[in-house]
Amino acid sequence: MAKFRDRSRTDRALHLLQARGLRKGFYGDSKRWLYVLVVVIGLRQLRKFIGSEPDIVYRGELREGETVRIFHKPETYQGRTVRSRRRTPVPR
Repeated sequence: MAKFRDRSRTDRALHLLQARGLRKGFYGDSKRWLYVLVVVIGLRQLRKFIGSEPDIVYRGELREGETVRIFHKPETYQGRTVRSRRRTPVPR
């Protein structure tokens, strides 16, 4: 059975960089890793501030033969469905 990952790839990469920066930069004597640590902590705080961290809505195990269907509501702009990712209306 596949192992469920609680963190995204970005979170895992930032965690590894933070751990290495802490070990080699803060406790060690490498200024470059210290700068990496500062940047990674800043990026993690920025992600937390803007709300881009993933939220786990539901977690469960599937038995053999079960499937999952994921739906989402379409984006609307003033009641009309938006076909593109454009955020501002196009002037006509």
